[in-house]
Amino acid sequence: MRSKTAVLALAVAIVALGLVLFPTKTGQNGSTTVEKPEGVYERIMRTKTIRCSYQIWPPFLTKDPNTGKMSGVYVDLIERLGRDLGLTINWAEEVGSATMFEGFKTGRVDLFCMAVTASPERTLVSDFSRPIVYDPLYFYVRANDPRFDNAYEQINNESVSLLSSDGHFAISIIKEEFAKAKLVTLPNLTSDTDVLMEVATGKADAAICDSVMAQNFIKNNPGKVRQVLGKPVRYPSFNLAFPLGEDKLRAMLNTSLTYYIETGFIDRLMKSYDIDEPKLLRVAPPYEQPK
Repeated sequence: MRSKTAVLALAVAIVALGLVLFPTKTGQNGSTTVEKPEGVYERIMRTKTIRCSYQIWPPFLTKDPNTGKMSGVYVDLIERLGRDLGLTINWAEEVGSATMFEGFKTGRVDLFCMAVTASPERTLVSDFSRPIVYDPLYFYVRANDPRFDNAYEQINNESVSLLSSDGHFAISIIKEEFAKAKLVTLPNLTSDTDVLMEVATGKADAAICDSVMAQNFIKNNPGKVRQVLGKPVRYPSFNLAFPLGEDKLRAMLNTSLTYYIETGFIDRLMKSYDIDEPKLLRVAPPYEQPK
């Protein structure tokens, strides 16, 4: 008798747990259906708020250490998006390159509101918007080091050390095209500024960095590092990132970004931060002006 009672109690507990995890509702014809969990897009529309994760990466995004005030290219872009859509922007969580997608898994954030580059491995944990601009990546070395000028093949050598930060897109380039070189990484929450400073002090021979931050570093630290002569290593796109499976959110972002590109807002925004081409390449229009 006791065993039957225990089995019955266990069955009731399992059913109750299932009702908590998978709520049901009864239709007009008496049928029972399982309610789908609320999606990110639906939550944004219900709360009228986009919860952003972000990465400190001047001049794209900065945060005043005393006041906490956010500023930069992507702050202006995302705040404009919020105004146009009637949504509040909540700058909820600072992340680094190695943890930028973690908030999607737990539902803490809705959008990574900073520049991010898509890659095959990143599509396993995140979806991406259309390209906003393209970012020429170059090698940077100490100011007195001419070894790799117009000779990138010399970098792919066991005697050469390349520096990056955990989770940075440059790591995939190094592993794919410069696999013989020694890879050294800095911890999460470090930026290209930290990487360039380490190169300047001789901690590594070279690093792949975006030209906007690198040129700002060179301007503020003359004689420390320089750009290796040669064409860009890659031209990755800058996108926005959001959780997988959010088709409505993707459509909303892509339509808005296309509008900002076609009306010249993106170009004007970049220029307002002294980011002209070729520092960041604009998206080419999908048409040709009639002659």
